[in-house]
Amino acid sequence: MVCQAFSISVPTVLPDIEDFKITQDSSQARVNTCITLPEDLEREIVEVTISLYPQTALTLCRVVSTFQRWAERLLYRTVLLNSNSSALRFIHTINCRPASFFSENIKQLWLFNSVNRLEAEKILAACSRITTLGWWPSNATTDLSLDLVASSDITYLSLSGPPAYPRMGLNYLPLASGRFPNVTHLEIVNICYMQPRYESWLHLSGLPRLTHLALGGFPPDIAPVTGAVTRILASCCSLKLLALVSHSCAFSRSLECHPSTADPRVIVLTTFTYTWYGIGDSLVIWETVELLATKRSHHDKTLKITNDAIAFG
Repeated sequence: MVCQAFSISVPTVLPDIEDFKITQDSSQARVNTCITLPEDLEREIVEVTISLYPQTALTLCRVVSTFQRWAERLLYRTVLLNSNSSALRFIHTINCRPASFFSENIKQLWLFNSVNRLEAEKILAACSRITTLGWWPSNATTDLSLDLVASSDITYLSLSGPPAYPRMGLNYLPLASGRFPNVTHLEIVNICYMQPRYESWLHLSGLPRLTHLALGGFPPDIAPVTGAVTRILASCCSLKLLALVSHSCAFSRSLECHPSTADPRVIVLTTFTYTWYGIGDSLVIWETVELLATKRSHHDKTLKITNDAIAFG
């Protein structure tokens, strides 16, 4: 069963280009009835409105073409493809827009569905300037790997174990090849599917800027995990925080009591599905971990996240 750790909530509706058609008469009529404001103030109002009330984005796109341009910058900032249909709609949009539109506006791409290799290549080619990539191919996908990705702009990388790397260990991930020189935040989910060997963890040292690492979905045996923690802390010189996530309370307690997790950089979590919840901003999930690290350094106690609050152990 696929672990649901690292769940992210991001905008899921990718509007078709047909939704944005604006007639001159309706546009002019609306303009004639509106108070004229400075353009920078109008833009700020539109952006704040969409940030607070995302459901208003399509309506604002239909007001005037200027609003449409401002709204699209936010609508397309984060793209989540969690089904075949959403991927096909997005590819249709790619075919209808200039390439510069996507490279300039899309900053976060979350790929959760079973697109084939050609579709993935087309999507990644369009999203050539992303800074965040969630790479979670489904179990139906057999020909996708991170070798398709070549963006030095990526700073946040989220990976899932199956199916692209089953039983191949972390050494199969192209992390030591210099492909991701600027990644600072890395999540690897469903570790139990990857059967990592001790030496595999040393490949994480190939990320020279890595400061935040989260690992989840561990196998029942605690020994590989504690061995991995020791090696990661020793080999990743720039690492500031290491989050270890398990939904098993017994497993988490065993980790908390092990000497390898006494390092102040290590945080053991039992869940973050509710606490690590952000809309369109993946970095928000680390705010809780950083808060925990600060509190633990002040109180010298074991901290962990529950569904509703931060708790002292």
